[in-house]
Amino acid sequence: MPNWKEASPPAESYDITVSQTKRGQVQHLKKQRQPKSESSGSHRNQLKKRQQATTTLPPKESSPILDQIPDDAFNVYFTPDDLVGKAANVRDDHPLNIIRSYLVHRQTSHEYMRQWLPLRRQFLDIILEREAPPSNILCTKCKMRTFKIRCADCLGNPVLCVQCCRNSHEDHPFHRIEIWSGTHFSPGWLWQTGLRFIWDMGNMDQEVESLMSTLPSMFNDTGAQDMDEDDSDVEEPAGEYGWAGSGRPPNRDLHGAPIVVVVHTNGVHHLPISLCSCPSAPDPITQYLQMGFYPSTYKQIETVFTFQVLDDYRLENLECQTSCHHYYSKLRRMTNSIFPTSVPDRKRELARAERQWRNLKEWKWFGFGHTDAIPGDTDLALFCPTCPQPGVNLPDNWEDDEYQWKYFRSFVVDGNFVAAHQQQLRTTDDVWIKDGEGFMTRRAPYFDHLRCTTEIREPCTCNEHRAVLDRAKPHKGCDVTGIGAFACLRHGCYCPGSIVDFQVGERQMNVDYGLVQAFNNTRTDKAPKIIVVYDINCQYSKNLRKRVEAGRYLHFRPGLNLVAGIGMFHVHGHQDVCYGRYAPRFIPGAGQSDGEVLERLFSILNGISTIARTMTLAHRTENVDAHMGDNNFKKMIDMVPTLCKKWKNVCSSAIDACSDFELLSQSATPEQTELWTVSVQTAERLREEGNVEAMDIYNVKGIKVIPQTEIQANLMQAEQEADSGVGVTTWLVAGMKIQEAQLSIPELTLTPTLIIYRAQLVSFIRRQGKKPSGDQRLQINRKRQALRRKADEFQDSFQQLFPAVALDGVDLREIPYGDDVLGDDEDEAYLATVPRGEVEKMEIFLPSTCPGELPRQLKTAAKVELKLRIAQAENALEGVRREIGHKSFLFRNNIALAINKQMKTRAYSAVKAADDEVRQFVRVYNQARNAILALGCSEDIAARYQKLLPEQLVALKSIYEPNARGAGTYSLPWFWMLQVGSDSDSSEYMDELYRVNWMRARAKMLRWEEESILIPSEMKWTTFFFHNRANGWKTREAMSHKTGHQAYARKQVALWTELAEHAQTAFNSCLIRYTVPPSMEDRM
Repeated sequence: MPNWKEASPPAESYDITVSQTKRGQVQHLKKQRQPKSESSGSHRNQLKKRQQATTTLPPKESSPILDQIPDDAFNVYFTPDDLVGKAANVRDDHPLNIIRSYLVHRQTSHEYMRQWLPLRRQFLDIILEREAPPSNILCTKCKMRTFKIRCADCLGNPVLCVQCCRNSHEDHPFHRIEIWSGTHFSPGWLWQTGLRFIWDMGNMDQEVESLMSTLPSMFNDTGAQDMDEDDSDVEEPAGEYGWAGSGRPPNRDLHGAPIVVVVHTNGVHHLPISLCSCPSAPDPITQYLQMGFYPSTYKQIETVFTFQVLDDYRLENLECQTSCHHYYSKLRRMTNSIFPTSVPDRKRELARAERQWRNLKEWKWFGFGHTDAIPGDTDLALFCPTCPQPGVNLPDNWEDDEYQWKYFRSFVVDGNFVAAHQQQLRTTDDVWIKDGEGFMTRRAPYFDHLRCTTEIREPCTCNEHRAVLDRAKPHKGCDVTGIGAFACLRHGCYCPGSIVDFQVGERQMNVDYGLVQAFNNTRTDKAPKIIVVYDINCQYSKNLRKRVEAGRYLHFRPGLNLVAGIGMFHVHGHQDVCYGRYAPRFIPGAGQSDGEVLERLFSILNGISTIARTMTLAHRTENVDAHMGDNNFKKMIDMVPTLCKKWKNVCSSAIDACSDFELLSQSATPEQTELWTVSVQTAERLREEGNVEAMDIYNVKGIKVIPQTEIQANLMQAEQEADSGVGVTTWLVAGMKIQEAQLSIPELTLTPTLIIYRAQLVSFIRRQGKKPSGDQRLQINRKRQALRRKADEFQDSFQQLFPAVALDGVDLREIPYGDDVLGDDEDEAYLATVPRGEVEKMEIFLPSTCPGELPRQLKTAAKVELKLRIAQAENALEGVRREIGHKSFLFRNNIALAINKQMKTRAYSAVKAADDEVRQFVRVYNQARNAILALGCSEDIAARYQKLLPEQLVALKSIYEPNARGAGTYSLPWFWMLQVGSDSDSSEYMDELYRVNWMRARAKMLRWEEESILIPSEMKWTTFFFHNRANGWKTREAMSHKTGHQAYARKQVALWTELAEHAQTAFNSCLIRYTVPPSMEDRM
């Protein structure tokens, strides 16, 4: 073990705090200034050195040296200079030098940017110098003739003479050149050098040489001479060129070769192309395709697209959601940045060629070039490589596995109304080159289903969901209002042949057809159970089986076990009972799926949906299919790192889930855990039978809050039966009402039939300002007089009940006014200028306000007041919860959906009214809590009624913004756990709360257990999928008799085999490196 050298901290030093993981990785470095002596520099220097900085160190491979370093050895002192040079008098393996090794090799983007700033001028000068010709005026290739041309695409941008430029670009006809005008370089074209593209199937080299030798050039070279070339053969440029020119030759042919518009990735070119005219030569279309050119027409070919530009546009469209218009506009600007409109417009031709090219690619990828068969339904769609599919990625004996729940299938459903489509003028003339072969469902049977099905409006049994309310709402000018999409729940791959168009809203008849197709096209015939997550499943799933049985084109396999769920974000917008019934965390076999994967997929799909809105329906279908297929492809190639990341997360998060559940189980009795386990299993069985209400065991049962009036009646009845202390309860209630009235006075609102306690006396006075008007002062005094009369009556009642108790000289406790709960319209600056009147300052004599030892006559009254105060606190908390829930509802429904300023103003006014109600209930609760503590309650009661903090009184984010970051881990304030009230001596509610917590902790732990079993299985299934694909291409190779077909099949075999080997290696390494907790391994 190395003996680390210790040193006392210098006057100006920094403390290194390094956390070391079990693998010996340095993770964090915190630089902290140490105290200095009083004589250490000026005040400004002291302030500058008081700043702290934090540097995050990159992960590094495990080091044997680091593994030997104890944690306390990292607490060493060093000066800032030590970070620059090697620490003196210490070994190379000292922590200081090890830490510096991280700092030296790590720089942030901001640091690189700061390093570039001094170099900016140097960079700019060099870039500008490239605009000038080189000092040597000779051609860089032949070294004999004067240069005339500079190639912008060749490496190093060489300057060339006309002859060398023409000869060196025979194999690069799409390079862009620049012509030296004597003062600057101007845009030019290779056809101006005499270059002609000649395609000869038999003797191409000789023909090129003979023809090129006779072609006149467009340039006149001067300077050094070539003894093999006559100067008379060189001419000055003909036609327009430069920025003002279009770049096209003056005629439709050049030296007998027709001019063809060639669209390439770097712009639009005009090239003379001579095809082979031998008797055995193939037709022009074949020759163009063999050259890598895709013709836009087929009789007289005038425009072709290179294969490269078609591939480039396809990727631009998939990755950047670029439309054909914008992509071709880019090509026109690349061709002529000053006059782009002079470039031929070939947008329509590009759109048509791109559709055909994409379809050919799909036929090629899925092996239909190796067979005479025509693609059928879903034959051109790639599905999830990881979901269990018999015959695709499962072993033959999968049905013998004891964990049959691993083979559950799960899907997520949702509608997307961004993917609408505008009605086109001519729809009957549309050409459909794809209809059901991809992800969009086949049109004819889908429309037959819609024609023979009637949408039945069902009464809404949950909150007002727009998917339900707007299902019959049309969209003006649209023949498609959106799409209904289906994807696998765990991995987010779209289901082939299941995507349906909506004609009005999100009707059940549309979703039913897509759901059936999703089941039929993803090999679910033998799935033990199917989980379907839909954001309105509480409404949609009720009569699903009845609708399927009644549908002519709908069918579920016999014995289908279907479980409905709602995504973890959407379920918070439902009624409380929907959480236990439909949340995925309470569905066995769902693992750690949140059910919101389609929301993330739609954020990508929406980019192309706006572009496809004005396409033809056929073109739109192909675009949607392409993007969904690309999504599934990217999911497939990212599946290996995704599963490894999930496994790492399981190994870390499962520890907390297991420890939480074990802690709760140790605190419970064996009888309780056994009873609760049986209850959960029974509820899950009943849900599979169709009784979702059985899952309400995951929700806290509503033990109704006992009204304060009922407690008062019970106390009065007890007084009468005992014939002792009659009238004490009535007197106490009167005093408590006076205290409440000191905070809140009844006032008639704008609604004549409702009297609501809204005007708070203290708050009302605050709002009048420093100098209230005469009318305002009159209103204040009237409120004070009414309170004064009630206070006098209360004092008279006290003297009658307790004549032996003297009040003279008793200094009563002052009641709290809740000054820490100011409203938005209450000015804190006015609190000291507007004096509180006698009524507001007057203390009410009650057992809770009496200081010191209570008189014997009031001890019984104190017990009665304690019960009344507890009831008062419970009712106030119930009001707080109710108004906060109301405010949350207003944020979600009124403010979030407001479409203009007037609606937002009204919505915020309603929120302010709810805030006023919350503040009033808080003030009443503070009074009750103050009295409960003053009456000497037990510790349990004091712990139950905690202080309300302002940050606890905000709207619930889980309701009005459930998709916000961290909403799933947001913890409710303490009073939401006391949603019911009960007598303080009763444990009914606490038992109920403990039961629910135990059940939810058990469900959380089980979902992590499922994840720990599912992910290793999914790793195997993914590898099997790659091997299955490789075997399929081996079969196609054996069936092929053409060399090109065989070569492509072998290429695909190598690709899928490499994917399988990579997956196997990565999965094995991940499973060895990370392990689940031992307690979970025992259960696996």
